[in-house]
Amino acid sequence: MSTMMASASSSSSLSLPSNHKKLIIVLAGPTAVGKSSIGSKLCSREMASDILTNHALYNTNNGENENVPSTSTSTSTTCRGHIISADSVQTYQGVQIGANKPTKEEIERTPHHLINIVDGDSVCQYNAADWMNDALHVIHKLTNYDNYPQITNEGTGDSSDENDTGYRGGKENENEEKEFGEELILELKKRRGRIDKYISDSLHLSSNGDNLDGSEAVVGDSDTVAANSTVLPVIVGGTMMYLQWLVHGRPDAMKPSKDALNKAALTVAQFQRQEEENEKEEEIQQATTVTPIADVEEVSQSAENSASASASTPNTNTNETEQNPPTGWQAAVDHVSSLGPIFAERVSKLPGKDWYRLRRTLEVAYTVLDDVENKINIEDLFNGQREGGLDSMEYDVRCFFLCPDDRMAHTAVIDSRCEDMILSGLLKETTDLSLAGLLPTGGQQARAIGYRQTLDYLNRESATEKDAASFGQYLDDFTAATRRYAKKQMQWFRRDDKFIFVPVKLSDPSSTRVDAAANMIRDMCVLPRQDFEKELLPPPPKTGKDSRANDEMGGNLSISAKTKLENEKQGKGMKFYRGVRHKLIEGSDAYGRIIIEADE
Repeated sequence: MSTMMASASSSSSLSLPSNHKKLIIVLAGPTAVGKSSIGSKLCSREMASDILTNHALYNTNNGENENVPSTSTSTSTTCRGHIISADSVQTYQGVQIGANKPTKEEIERTPHHLINIVDGDSVCQYNAADWMNDALHVIHKLTNYDNYPQITNEGTGDSSDENDTGYRGGKENENEEKEFGEELILELKKRRGRIDKYISDSLHLSSNGDNLDGSEAVVGDSDTVAANSTVLPVIVGGTMMYLQWLVHGRPDAMKPSKDALNKAALTVAQFQRQEEENEKEEEIQQATTVTPIADVEEVSQSAENSASASASTPNTNTNETEQNPPTGWQAAVDHVSSLGPIFAERVSKLPGKDWYRLRRTLEVAYTVLDDVENKINIEDLFNGQREGGLDSMEYDVRCFFLCPDDRMAHTAVIDSRCEDMILSGLLKETTDLSLAGLLPTGGQQARAIGYRQTLDYLNRESATEKDAASFGQYLDDFTAATRRYAKKQMQWFRRDDKFIFVPVKLSDPSSTRVDAAANMIRDMCVLPRQDFEKELLPPPPKTGKDSRANDEMGGNLSISAKTKLENEKQGKGMKFYRGVRHKLIEGSDAYGRIIIEADE
């Protein structure tokens, strides 16, 4: 990257040009890499002011970067960043430790949106489409963006119109409430009401220079306050599908029927449980073998590629198939493929074990199969286009992925964090939430990593006091599931050409690595857009090994490309990782306390 650009003077009160695109920062990363801390650093008054001022200086619509245009907005009374959570579990009320929600003190320092917006006892299946619309609503409000296009959620009837209540209005949609049901409409209205209340509270308190301390709502119009405020929206989270929808837009897919939604969810859940059992068996075999374990990442990728390829390649070994029918992912692929050639083609192109896209394909397939009147033209189902993402709007969107520089060390951090969550009271929290009906069966919160394993452990059959073997298995399942998810996050975002990979040096003290990552993101955000695009250039293809090696040695690759390559390369070393206990060591006081707590 080019050397750091000169910083223009900035303060919490600043004047910005009116003819430049407003900046949006998207911050992703694997679990336990430090997203929240780095996001909060970017949102501090000093850094947010610095970023916004210099971004405006070097990114004006007239293409002249030497001077800020004379046309500008009125002087702002405040400037700071607001975090918009992109975490699928944090949206639910009640959950705390297992969702790794920000603490009261963290929320007082930095406003956090889209947290606690869905009832804890809800099984409404809040999804990527819902979150995308809610996130756009928050962004538009915070940036005072009046003239944005209406984004309709074809799956739920939700809308991003700033005056909406969560569903489409108008004469042309007068039957929508009947179609989606009064209960769902009330749920959408309630959620949007909570979102708007928090926006109003956070903008009023920020404009007065105060913290968001949980006091009663300040009466007033959030749009009026937003017009006199300068806010840097920073989307922070690791839920992959949420961020893909927000950045790239909704995929091309028809609106499925309610029956198809429910049937597909139940069918896929069954296949996913099979896949989890397969993965557990594989890990047990790897852990007990005498020879070196096969490369976890290479084996996983090979399996994923084989699963995708097999969707379009029939199995010619009939006897073997009949004796050992496929389970898990492969069985799911076979099932979807059996529903028609267009669905078989669709699922054969999935990038690895993409359960979400497979379920969406299944929803459409079930809807088509139920179309007894033949009103649906199958040939028009998929056009390959996405729409409604931030890139299609008048924003300058800059996306970053926080990438640990040492995957082995990061995996140890993950294991330690899981132990910390248990030590912080995850067992008691899960028990209390379950008894209160806030971890409903079938709900997304009950299926989340951490809660799912804890519920399985607490509800195990033939439980005995001080059951060390069951507790050890529970901890192994919890850490293994979290490690798999982190690996999947890295694989997912390595394929996304909109994200710049920012190395996070885990060997540095926490404050040092937070400052380093935040400063690199700051430098990237103030670059002229054309220079930022150069940093997004991907690594060369794997086929050109000599050229690729020369690029790395000669420094021709960007920091992001080098970081991606190194992250992928380190996957080969993960075969040597062995999980160890960091704090919950058998015989320690901490271990004894938790074992007793589990029996209560």
